[in-house]
Order: sequence, then C-alpha cells, then structure tokens
Amino acid sequence: MHGKIMLPLATLVSLNAFIGEMNPTIDFHVFAYVDVSLKMLFGILLLRSGSITRTSMLPLDLCRG
Repeated sequence: MHGKIMLPLATLVSLNAFIGEMNPTIDFHVFAYVDVSLKMLFGILLLRSGSITRTSMLPLDLCRG
C-alpha cells in the first residue's frame, strides 16, 4: 500500500544512521533530530496522500452500521 513512499524514507534514515556511525565527533542528538524530522515529514505526507480513509481505520463492526 505505501511501499513506494517507504523506500525513500528507508534510504534517508539508513543514510542518516550510516553518517552517524562514521562521524563519532558529531553529537548523537543531531542524528536523532534528523531521524525524527524525516519520520514526521513522511508521516505527514502519508496522511495527506489520502490513501488511508477514516472508515478504513475503524473496526468492521462500526463500518457496517
């Protein structure tokens, strides 16, 4: 369902982690903030994409009636 947008997210988060491992002089918090920012950005993009509707997130019993 969301595979196409998850690939760039996975690539960017992995790149962030790799750079963090290779540069021990940079504070960990910098990479944590970059990680959180990337995930928030992609989360907002997923919410705005309209792929998930409110009714699809409800239990089946609530959708029927």
